[in-house]
Amino acid sequence: MAGYVIGNSKSKPSMANRDEKFGVNNITGIYTGTVVSNQDSLYTGRINVRIPEFGSPAADEPDTGTICLLMTPYGGIQSINESTQNFREYNESPKSYGMWPQPPEVGTQVVVGFTPAMEQGILLGSLIAKDRNHMMGGNASSFSYKNTTTDEQLVTPASEKNPFDTVDPDTRPVDRIATQTLIDQGLQEDLMRGHSQSSARRESPSKVFGISTLGGHTLVLDDGDSEGISKNIRIKTRGGAQILMDDTTGTVFINNHLASAYIEMDPDGRIDIYSQKEISVHTEGDYNVHAEGFINMQADLGVNIKSTGEGIKLQSTVGDINIHSASNLNLQADANGNLLCAGNYTETAGRIDMNGPPATPATDPIVNELSQNTGVTESISTRVPEHHPWKGATGQYEKFSTGEGNK
Repeated sequence: MAGYVIGNSKSKPSMANRDEKFGVNNITGIYTGTVVSNQDSLYTGRINVRIPEFGSPAADEPDTGTICLLMTPYGGIQSINESTQNFREYNESPKSYGMWPQPPEVGTQVVVGFTPAMEQGILLGSLIAKDRNHMMGGNASSFSYKNTTTDEQLVTPASEKNPFDTVDPDTRPVDRIATQTLIDQGLQEDLMRGHSQSSARRESPSKVFGISTLGGHTLVLDDGDSEGISKNIRIKTRGGAQILMDDTTGTVFINNHLASAYIEMDPDGRIDIYSQKEISVHTEGDYNVHAEGFINMQADLGVNIKSTGEGIKLQSTVGDINIHSASNLNLQADANGNLLCAGNYTETAGRIDMNGPPATPATDPIVNELSQNTGVTESISTRVPEHHPWKGATGQYEKFSTGEGNK
């Protein structure tokens, strides 16, 4: 075994001393350290780790640490030898695949391993700091300080406990952006759709498996607490858009960022669809609706129905057909008009004029010009989705950032 040398006021194994002429690549074993940099010019996720056993830099030297490679649980690259000189062809160029984790932030305690065959270390994982994993697993809500001047508590999305807080062990600073999002969504009092209860600190051992990014996106698989609450899978963005599949209540809930549109399916089989704007449906085939109960429709401004094909057929096999107009009733036919009754026909009016004066013609539905469409360019519908690329689609990126090339 290599001996120890004194350097930079610290004891250091000679095998870890880069100034040694022997044993440089013979470091082996598992070490703990602190991340001092996570910037990587090669874009491979390399980090620099300060390892106490390797000593500290001199006072006039930068603390560059030791380079450690990022290891992922799953991934690979197609052999470069399978590539050809036809470098513009996708099928003749290498492909990578797998999981890409965010490199740990500066200051994170990590575990790294060294093998005799490599000078760089390998990042094996991060160590969980004491009282610093409330947000892990699902960015759970918590008891939070209502404001910065009082100790009044609220249940809100929250950060980790501030180490300078000596008021109590549980109350955390409120995440004001996420809390305002819940208020805007109307979900600030909803402990299922609004608040997450999935935290690594909810119980021990934890029943939460989750991935959360530093920016606040989450993917959670929660087996529930001791009472069976919060058994769900939740995918949620920092901005509030989410897909929630909850086994505790049997509910599936999908909402956009402000919950101005959502779809909910409950365990009884109900499907609720809500939109603050329009709900638009376009099918290039048939559109079929069948209800074994009632079909109820109400419009506060008006109902428009138009057929450009084989006409409109209306039939009641049981019961009456009732048409009531609070104003005028206008019927118009551009060809013949027929009225056939198997029973009696009764007509009542204050005055009946036959064949004059001229009857008031019926008003046709308004036909809209759909400039954003290439197929359906006219319709009484104000919005008709089409196969993409569709100019009427919203929420498109205007810029594209590509990955860096070879280094």
